[in-house]
Amino acid sequence: KTLFVIAQGLQGMSGIGLIADIVSRDIAATVEGDPTHLFARRNMLGVVLGMLFFGIVLGIQYSQITEFRPVWLAISMFSVAVLTAMVTIFPETQAQTDRENRKSLDISGVVAHEITVYRKVLQENRFCFFSLVEGFFKNIAGGVQIILLPWMMATFGYNQLELMLMTSPCILIGILATPLIPALCGKHGHRKVLMGVFWFDFITEWLFIPLLTHSIGFLPMPVFYGYLKSPCGGIGSVIETLTSRLVSSSQSAKFAAIMQLNGFITGSFASLLYTRVFHPEAPSAFAKVAPFLLASSVKIIACSVFYFGHRQIIETECEKLTEEVNTKAAEASKETEKPDDAKKED
Repeated sequence: KTLFVIAQGLQGMSGIGLIADIVSRDIAATVEGDPTHLFARRNMLGVVLGMLFFGIVLGIQYSQITEFRPVWLAISMFSVAVLTAMVTIFPETQAQTDRENRKSLDISGVVAHEITVYRKVLQENRFCFFSLVEGFFKNIAGGVQIILLPWMMATFGYNQLELMLMTSPCILIGILATPLIPALCGKHGHRKVLMGVFWFDFITEWLFIPLLTHSIGFLPMPVFYGYLKSPCGGIGSVIETLTSRLVSSSQSAKFAAIMQLNGFITGSFASLLYTRVFHPEAPSAFAKVAPFLLASSVKIIACSVFYFGHRQIIETECEKLTEEVNTKAAEASKETEKPDDAKKED
């Protein structure tokens, strides 16, 4: 148990995901035009790699159970090595004055300094503040995914393998539909697509709650709903594009750290919350869908924060992005027309 707790904690402290977010946003900031395709390709690559390593992950999970101590000891040692490298390498990326200031502070001083910096970022950037509040409630609402598979096993009687096979097409649909959102943004504009997905997600979620205990043939309704929502997964690339534009490079690392910390806190709380609400032998239909009603109710708060908080900021940036893309497309078309006109004159 001790090895398990230590290893899990060290894995949670790993900053690999944080580094990936920062690097992606820095690269997007240097891209001319619309970097939505960049984030879409990155997300699709992550899904493909996840599918390729699926068998290896299952093997590791099996060994974690059968060979508990050696595996978790190895994970602990590897995590310590990664964290040690990060501590020794990361300061080199900071300015000389920042490194000197940090060396003069003790641990409590470093923590107090970081909290002050985080607070400053949230105070100076309204988008960061409302994104944090929205993310807090959205993560709690999304925590219902923790009990989704056990819930379907208890409700429909399928085993874990059968449900995994049923849900696997969602990954394929998501990959095939990756170009869909960027293409719609190019045709209809980023604002219309973003708000269209927002309202589609909000309305369909409440419409499907009374139907969650039903099936379409052998297919459970939650799985069918997953198929329906999969093509909209590409909207994340649009949100990441807007974030890279609304959060300056000087604030990017701190904002990513704040959002990651927010994810750790809300994930722990959501795990406790939904496991308490979930009852495998719930006697009534209302009791069976209670976790999803709770999640959707919390999501209303997240949607309200978005709509009344930073929606206007995002919509304004969407209009700017669409205008820039259209301007560059018009300039590119003029450049291609010039050689054709020269050939006609010859």
